[in-house]
Amino acid sequence: MTDKIYYQTGVVRPEDFHLHLRLLNDAERQRALRYQHQPDKLRFACTRIALKRLLAQCAGTFPEHIQIQATPQGQPYFEHDGTRWQISVSHCDLHYLIAVSSAKFGIGTDLEACDQHRVFESDMLASFCHPQEIAALNALPKAQRSIAAQSLWSAKEALLKAAGTGFRRDPCTILLPLALPIPLSQQCHLMLDDQQIQLTQHILMTQENPLLMTFCASNPDAEWLLVAGQTETGSLPAT
Repeated sequence: MTDKIYYQTGVVRPEDFHLHLRLLNDAERQRALRYQHQPDKLRFACTRIALKRLLAQCAGTFPEHIQIQATPQGQPYFEHDGTRWQISVSHCDLHYLIAVSSAKFGIGTDLEACDQHRVFESDMLASFCHPQEIAALNALPKAQRSIAAQSLWSAKEALLKAAGTGFRRDPCTILLPLALPIPLSQQCHLMLDDQQIQLTQHILMTQENPLLMTFCASNPDAEWLLVAGQTETGSLPAT
């Protein structure tokens, strides 16, 4: 049977915060209040609320009963009836991408704005790109270079989440294939530390700007399933 990963996207809305505030425990409310700016408070609180509702739906329990914990490395998880649910959370402005799975392999997501006019200086590329990736980027037409660099950044963000290291591992040591067109049109399988990794990217159309969604799992046969929820108008492909 194929291992499944459930994901959902949404937009941070103040009405969700007021309607479902009861789903946050004291520690989560205090954490929200520690953010200096109101949009950051809302982003954390509303994403945590959406995450609890998604976990409740997938695990067959109530959102009020969900206590999200973290490993010593900072990875969030939820335990229910002897099963550990893995969690991946990504934000971009007021949009979020959340994913959960009870499978025993790593998962990672990332959500980035697609901005063809963004400029990546050489020192910025050197902070997350392998030298061969930099050479490949520089060989691209200027109009394609920015989106391709964003694709690499997003892929490495999701990949390092799935690997469980985050950016404690130097992303420059990882060489990824620069696939065109951007985003990846289908699942890409690659090797990391003798482990086969599944990597997929899709464009999410929003009312503002398109967003790049990246999905990663340390299982080449994993299936990503979209769970219906509060979403922005646009395409949300189930992979």
